[in-house]
Amino acid sequence: MLKKSFFLLFLFVCLAPFSSVAATNQQAGNSGSVFAADANSQYLVVSSDGKSIDIFNLQSQKLLRTIKLPPLGTEEAGINALAINPESYIIAAGGWTHKGISKAGPIYLFDLEAARLFGRIPVLPAAVTKLIYSKDGNILAVGLAQKKGLHIYKMHELTISTVYNITELHNEEKIALQKFNNPEETLIIPNLLTIDKNYDGDITGLDFGNNGRLVVCSDDGMIRLYDNQFNLLKKSPTKNGAKPGSISFSPDNSMIAVSFTDTAAIDVISAADLAYLYSPDTKDFAGGSMSAVAWSADGQLLYSSGKYKGFGYSTICRWKDSGKASCGTLSNVNEPVKDLTALKGGGVFYTDSSSRINMLDKRFGTVANERGSIWVAADHKYGDVTYTIGGNYGDSNGDSGSIYFPISRLKWPVNAFFGEIGGEIHLGKRGELRGSLARNITNTLYGKVEDSDWLFDPSIYGNRADISSESESNLMVGYVADASVRYWFSERQYKDNKSYTLGAGVGFTYQNYSWEASHLDQWSSLSPDHIYYAGLVGTYKASIYMPYAELVIKSKISNFDLTGSIGGSPYTWASDEDYHLLRKKLMKTDAHGYAVKLGLEANYNFTRNWFAGLRFNLLYFYTEGTQKGVQYATAPSEPPVGYQWEIEHRIESVQLDTMLTVGFRF
Repeated sequence: MLKKSFFLLFLFVCLAPFSSVAATNQQAGNSGSVFAADANSQYLVVSSDGKSIDIFNLQSQKLLRTIKLPPLGTEEAGINALAINPESYIIAAGGWTHKGISKAGPIYLFDLEAARLFGRIPVLPAAVTKLIYSKDGNILAVGLAQKKGLHIYKMHELTISTVYNITELHNEEKIALQKFNNPEETLIIPNLLTIDKNYDGDITGLDFGNNGRLVVCSDDGMIRLYDNQFNLLKKSPTKNGAKPGSISFSPDNSMIAVSFTDTAAIDVISAADLAYLYSPDTKDFAGGSMSAVAWSADGQLLYSSGKYKGFGYSTICRWKDSGKASCGTLSNVNEPVKDLTALKGGGVFYTDSSSRINMLDKRFGTVANERGSIWVAADHKYGDVTYTIGGNYGDSNGDSGSIYFPISRLKWPVNAFFGEIGGEIHLGKRGELRGSLARNITNTLYGKVEDSDWLFDPSIYGNRADISSESESNLMVGYVADASVRYWFSERQYKDNKSYTLGAGVGFTYQNYSWEASHLDQWSSLSPDHIYYAGLVGTYKASIYMPYAELVIKSKISNFDLTGSIGGSPYTWASDEDYHLLRKKLMKTDAHGYAVKLGLEANYNFTRNWFAGLRFNLLYFYTEGTQKGVQYATAPSEPPVGYQWEIEHRIESVQLDTMLTVGFRF
């Protein structure tokens, strides 16, 4: 099949409004446009003029190739219906007028990748109105006009006996077919499995369920349900309209939605027995019509195209809660909208008389069609903020020089529970604005401030501290705020209920921690004696300011949403403030450096709206600066009040967050 490729782009752009239409730069025809997407949401085929077929990459909307159809006979011809086989990617195109048989013609099969004529279903008794493949690609269902009914073909029973030699065609058709792109010498004919001629109108809609059942609507006002052997299970009249125009199974095969061309109504009926269940709210379209209907990939949304009475345009509508909620208007479009195709990744494609392919309501995250979410979390933060001094120094007495590094190190523990609240809002079809705020709800659970001093050069005498102390640590205040903007530039649906999305973003993280140290226990490697000081002995405040850029990947696997991110900050700055209450010293520092952050998140979706999850975040930063100190009061064995100094200073931290989250999507 076609090789997939994409380029990772790191960008942030201005984003369109939520309800805007994203139209490609490819023309898709006029009011006669027909199209079909494959079941895996990879390709889109469009016939805008009935004489050619354009093949698009559905995700990028890039035109891949065009199949141009030569004239067949002397009468006007055109394509009425298209379908893509989900397994073999064979395009079925039908609806031509064939010479000598008014409004009738064969169905041609094309290889999507090579744009090669592959097979042919001989002339049918009437024009083709609808085509659809079964979910496994083994069956092609054909709906006909002029009360000619339903034809079922079996695709996987193609044998040499079903090959149709191109030389056996009459000369006019043979000459025309040879103008196709490299036709096969022999044209495959699928096996005709069954025909149901008991129709009193044109077939206007076909859909296969995941269980192999087929549902058909026709403008005789009847809905027909067939089992997977194509025995008629039920035939039932519609409730709120006389002319069904479109029909669709819900993804879980429990319901069927039917729209009408003669009235502004949609019926949702049982897929088991065609019993009427309910109708979405369409009162705003009274006197108009609903021309097409489609379910979202998760079945939570129902889409349709509604036409207002007396107006020359249609409106694409969306109902939440499987059509039970109120109608939401997505966009006004030029009429007519002949069909809608729902995408697995979220949103719909349609064509209209503006001659473009249009993508609407697309969501580039793994949960389709959400406007945003909010969450609360219980967060355990574990790690430390450590500073060291040494190296070049100078003081207010005029002394300066360089000393070994380090001469002192303080390690302040981060070990506490935080509460967090956060949310995200989707901007346009690819943007996402996120924010969160966390504060500690406990003091330090366990951990002590570790203070290490070196009287002698550790590079000579070893890295073991000459004077060490531990104090009880108490995290008084801890704040963490984060805000970011993300742009989702690529999304792929690779299996049912499985997708991944790539994005990039920019953001800003702010941390502010404040500790108290009490009850100091000090000892020396030169003496076995311990010295104890009761009460408060020091305080420490540390803040970090981190602008960052990140790459993000999201993946949806059934009810699970997985997210991984990697980010970095080439310019991070930190500031701290250290009070040595026993020695009456105050030290402040502004430092600059870099930071790295990693994130991993797994959410389980209990319903479409409610989810719970587990997150892990790892943050590392390293900064260097100059510590400025002052002797602010008299203390034994210390310099006089007002003495000042400067010395090289490093602030470094490793922090791991483990979070339990509960959230709501809207």
